[in-house]
Amino acid sequence: MSEQWELFDRMRKKTGRFHERGSKMPVPEGFYHVVVEIWVKTLEGKILLTKRHPNKSNGLMWECTGGAVIAGEDSKQGALRELGEETGIRAVPEHLVFLGERVCRDAFIDTYFYVIDEKETKLALQIEEVVDANYVSFEELEQRKNVIVQSVWESYIHYHLQLHYFTAELAFEEARIEDAPLLVSLYNAAFYEDYITFGECPAYGRTIEQMEVSIAAYRKQIIRYNQIPVGVISANEKDKGEFYIGCLCIIPEYQGLGLGTKALNYLRELHKGWKKLTLITPVDKEQNIRFYTEKNDFHIDGITMDGTVKVAHLVMEQS
Repeated sequence: MSEQWELFDRMRKKTGRFHERGSKMPVPEGFYHVVVEIWVKTLEGKILLTKRHPNKSNGLMWECTGGAVIAGEDSKQGALRELGEETGIRAVPEHLVFLGERVCRDAFIDTYFYVIDEKETKLALQIEEVVDANYVSFEELEQRKNVIVQSVWESYIHYHLQLHYFTAELAFEEARIEDAPLLVSLYNAAFYEDYITFGECPAYGRTIEQMEVSIAAYRKQIIRYNQIPVGVISANEKDKGEFYIGCLCIIPEYQGLGLGTKALNYLRELHKGWKKLTLITPVDKEQNIRFYTEKNDFHIDGITMDGTVKVAHLVMEQS
């Protein structure tokens, strides 16, 4: 039976239509299928590149692992399948980190990140798709620019920061609508004490539907420590170069490990052109105030009431 691609509209909503892989007819204009790519990084910091079969388009060019999602599977399932088929790597689903989505011609391209122990991983290449594989340093990868598939090079440039920054110990995963139940549980664990202390806390007790709306409206990233979801950071640009941090939370079991400071450092790296970061936190949370002012160079720019809670407005400005 031929492989079928499910087609979506520009808003990534299902259309009920399908397209046969290899068809002489292109994907109809205004429709999109889903493609996945997976960047694999070793514990030693090298990137896995594979070489395309000579009979394929872009034959003998290098790339990260990837392919089209088949009808009946979701993006993550497609990524796991492609990684297993092309390289023999059987990834742990919970350890696959979603980096983001790009749109290219007739496809939504979902990009993932995965860490392996090279010494414990035996590659098994799919010979009709892949004829060679190398683990390369970032310097070596960039030296191969002219023999890397153009779309893959564009992906590397787009996710350059994440590929360098992320490790098995620490990564920041782009939250999607389907992550709403996870985010609700993280928020509830992180903000339970605030709710008990102040009798109210907007971040505590959200429904899954409310969280879905929030994810759609505000960019959120799941903080992963040793591949475990332990917190969330959310920052949105209010004005050119000015970002409001709507949430930075770590669940209690993982507080005190410096993860909040690392999340702020990553945020500044992610938004290179930032000029000002702002947030609010209850005045009575002295530990929070000290964290931001003593460890992370924020200063108090005013105190107001948020409902019945007195809050401090904190600001960090680019020097």
